[in-house]
Amino acid sequence: MGFWRELLFGPPATPGIVSPWAPPTEFETFAAGKLLGEMPDVMTREKALKVPGVKRAHGLHCSIVASSPFFQMDGDKRDTDQPGWLTSSASGVSPYHRMWGVASDLFMSAWACVGITEDRDDALHIPFGLWGVDQQSGRVVVTDERIPVQYRARLVPISMGYGENGLLIDAKDTLTASRDIERAWMERVKNPAPATELHIEDSKYDGLSRKEKRKIVDDWNENRRRDGGQTALTPSFIKVNALGQTSADLFEKGRNAIRLDIANHTAVPASIIEGARDGSGSDIHYSSEAGAGGATRNELYDFGTKRFVQAIEARLSLDDVCDQGKSIRADLTGLMAVPTPNTNPTSED
Repeated sequence: MGFWRELLFGPPATPGIVSPWAPPTEFETFAAGKLLGEMPDVMTREKALKVPGVKRAHGLHCSIVASSPFFQMDGDKRDTDQPGWLTSSASGVSPYHRMWGVASDLFMSAWACVGITEDRDDALHIPFGLWGVDQQSGRVVVTDERIPVQYRARLVPISMGYGENGLLIDAKDTLTASRDIERAWMERVKNPAPATELHIEDSKYDGLSRKEKRKIVDDWNENRRRDGGQTALTPSFIKVNALGQTSADLFEKGRNAIRLDIANHTAVPASIIEGARDGSGSDIHYSSEAGAGGATRNELYDFGTKRFVQAIEARLSLDDVCDQGKSIRADLTGLMAVPTPNTNPTSED
């Protein structure tokens, strides 16, 4: 397992068990903020999922992976003797939710881990941050007592692939900008620019009390809301300045640009997280047909979710999980079948 040590850390400097992917604790974040003079801008899963586009892309990818049952192949045929861990829910966690967790970790951090029992009868998703790599041996380890010991027998780390760092790292700037624009948009909604100014042109203004000033404004607004309020009458010392209509876009261009960036980072068609223009559904396409009578293709899967499925298939097909000559594949009939099945393929035993 020295390969993992060299790949992830280089030559070990100090022995011990660490998790380079674990999110910082509140104490670590606080201490770093004190040392640096300001709180560090740490992008977390919770913050990322508050961005609407990320929330939708995350749910789409995870649901497709989780709803696709995995099975064992013997050469180019489905194996007649399927390993129990693929369908077992003895842990209390269904295969659907197990694979949802795996897909979620791959989406956010580009790494996930599955713990398989020694007899290969059951498996459990090891949440990100509860597993790590021993710097001295390069082995994947779990020391958190919340993970039952039987699921630590075979720890299988799954990587998205070389160059992938996960959304929390690769899209950090985009997510930060999205949250900044969202805050600015909310502030604009709560504090819109005034459309009208009542300008008092002589010294009368200086002699008015705060209550009297407030009454002038309230009277103006009340009269404008009445029937016939489109016509106004003002004293000679008040000049009405129309400042124009409040901009209706509310940072629309910036928000749309962020949606496009999020679509690129999360590998989903932009129309899925952007929505249709002018309320029309005519420009949203999740699937396409390869000619008359041809098989229906799922655009979201082909250009996005496929990466997650293939990363899982590739890792679970290695000889430390499957016997030599066998492999793990996902059942995609629910996505590609014509006509679309009435029910999803089963995944539980």
